[in-house]
Amino acid sequence: MINKDKLALFGYGKTTKAIAKLLDGSCIFFDDNTIEPRVDELNNKILPSKEFNPNSFDLEIATPSMHPNNPLVKSAKNLISEYDFFLSNYYNTKKKPLNIWISGTNGKTTTTQMTTHLLKEKGALSGGNIGTPLAELNPNAPIWILETSSFTLHHTKEATPNIYMLLPITPDHLDWHGNSQNYIADKLSPLTRMSEGELALVPKGLPLPQTNAWVVEYEGVEDLAKRFDIDISKIKFKGAFLLDSLFALITTKVLFDEINYDLINSFIVDAHRQEELKDSKNRLWINDSKATNIDATIQVVKLYKDKKIHLILGGDDKGVDLSELFEFLKDLSLTIYAIGSNTNKLIDLAKKYNINANANYELQNALHCINKAHTLNDVAILAPAASSLDQFSSYAKRGDDFKNFVKSI
Repeated sequence: MINKDKLALFGYGKTTKAIAKLLDGSCIFFDDNTIEPRVDELNNKILPSKEFNPNSFDLEIATPSMHPNNPLVKSAKNLISEYDFFLSNYYNTKKKPLNIWISGTNGKTTTTQMTTHLLKEKGALSGGNIGTPLAELNPNAPIWILETSSFTLHHTKEATPNIYMLLPITPDHLDWHGNSQNYIADKLSPLTRMSEGELALVPKGLPLPQTNAWVVEYEGVEDLAKRFDIDISKIKFKGAFLLDSLFALITTKVLFDEINYDLINSFIVDAHRQEELKDSKNRLWINDSKATNIDATIQVVKLYKDKKIHLILGGDDKGVDLSELFEFLKDLSLTIYAIGSNTNKLIDLAKKYNINANANYELQNALHCINKAHTLNDVAILAPAASSLDQFSSYAKRGDDFKNFVKSI
């Protein structure tokens, strides 16, 4: 039984509020945005972070995105994640659902959705970073499919997946993790706790920690398909979505010895992911506003590398070195239209790699320029390799503005 007087919840956010609600309220929060103590409708106390006394609590749970250098995190004596709370022995000791964790730099959400789509009839539920806190999942469900961020992995010390699927990773959130080595270490951390017979799919070439899991290191789609005897010619998806769908099919193959090509092909991908649009002149435009890092941008550009490309890049890149992206772009028939807070950085890199580029700063400026240059044989791609929050409320708003412009032509 949880002693709520000895439990501290860090951050008054979606995850911690869901935990407090599950515990019927009367919990204690410490929140960086709280100036004066207050009580919410569930009789939870929300206190300023400065009032936290580590000697008064036996257990602390942080909202997943709380930075490792946050004073609350650094002063906590027994900090755990929501994964630890629900999948170890803190909340209850009943039988835990079989849990599948899906992580990586790109494709986590789509792979989670696809896997849930295939396993829905088996009673599977999805949660985690996909938007549903674990506190809101039915603990009696047979399978939990959890989109798992590097933030959550960093704070998780005890919980372990039964299947861990790690999509390809490239440096991301380095302002949070500190460097790429820390980011990779957090992504690989579940392996250190996994047991014999539990499956981990990981990209080949990573510095694997010691593990008892059955680890399958993969080089790409063809390699994985061959290992698990899956016919990729029967899958309708291409590019990054092909890998996502393959991961989902591997899960059903491993758990139930089932491969349902018709079912996976019936899955509908979310908006703002490699959406193909045609304007009134029948010209091709690609909305991949959710491509917020290097690898996502490379994956979508690869699909159209044989065309002349008008590529919109830019936003808040959070200090990531973009050289890898420009190394890939330099040999293509391509013009960059730079927008957002890193416009000048993009223009300097374009000059260094001898790539045509325009400093547009604003998305609408870039779109008007492309509209003048775009021909039937070209493709215009929004794949910014950066966050949207310097100029937009979300990547969805950025994508909607792009789509609305195309519709207006």
